[in-house]
Amino acid sequence: MTYKTESTDWLIIGGGIHGTHIAIRLMTEAQVPRNQICILDPAERLLSRWLKVTALTGMTHLRSSSVHHLDTEPQSLRLFARKHFPPETQPFSKPYDRPSLKLFNAHSDWLIKEYDLASIHLQDKAMEFMELNQNGITIKTKGNKVISAAKAILAIGIGDQPEWPDWARAGKRKIQHLFDADFQWPQTTESIIIVGGGITAAQAALQMKNRQVHLVSRHGFRLHQFDSDPGWFGPKHLPEFLNEKNPVVRRRIIRNARYRGSMPPEVHQALVKAIDDGKIQYHTAQIEGVEESDNSISITTVENQTISAEHLVLATGFSPRVPGGAMV
Repeated sequence: MTYKTESTDWLIIGGGIHGTHIAIRLMTEAQVPRNQICILDPAERLLSRWLKVTALTGMTHLRSSSVHHLDTEPQSLRLFARKHFPPETQPFSKPYDRPSLKLFNAHSDWLIKEYDLASIHLQDKAMEFMELNQNGITIKTKGNKVISAAKAILAIGIGDQPEWPDWARAGKRKIQHLFDADFQWPQTTESIIIVGGGITAAQAALQMKNRQVHLVSRHGFRLHQFDSDPGWFGPKHLPEFLNEKNPVVRRRIIRNARYRGSMPPEVHQALVKAIDDGKIQYHTAQIEGVEESDNSISITTVENQTISAEHLVLATGFSPRVPGGAMV
């Protein structure tokens, strides 16, 4: 087989939130010329996965504050909002001035154009590390390219690792995961079971509340404004992580720091109102099994409860295992 060979100084594997931010950081803070950077990502455009998933979940505002965005200047998002989003559009929400998804995405698109990042995006997928030595790294791509780079950064995340509970692994036709690459909300379904206990499940249920929705969680509401302790944003907790060199221990620190299955108070408030108004049926239960028929799907719980609907959607987050699979 013939491979097309390319070379670059900096190779960023992944064109999502982290990969895009890293490219901007290299160009601004490290003064790396644009033509010495390559962003390798299989999607048609940068941030493709982010845009799709946030739209599917029904997110309206980010969970993080206005200083968290893709630029290197903390006030960049606020300055952009002053120019392009008048106050009546409500670009920020309390507490912590959380930006609207519309504002965050517009700012991100502006940055991609401002730094001409589309010109350094190579639409392909890294499949195998062929060589790693003191001179750099060489990878093989799905598109039969061989790319050599002096330095490489993995920015792939866990976005392609949706977490499937054991009871849902039987290949049922009426079960989908919200984070599956090909997921779309069923258009004709009148009743849906959504499984999950965190912010994604809550937002999804709120988005579907005009249908008959059952929200099933194995635990009660866990309220946290952020998805980890704010101390991780600064010197309170970061030194422990930065001083740790073992990647396995680092991964464990990241996993333990997250408030898995949690939601911020404003999402909880909207969810409770929808439950009180009868728009969402809420169940705290441990699912034990699942059965399908031609027209419906039913779950049974250890509490001897049976819940039926036309379709079941998992909003059970991502698997916390190291991303990259066999490649890393």
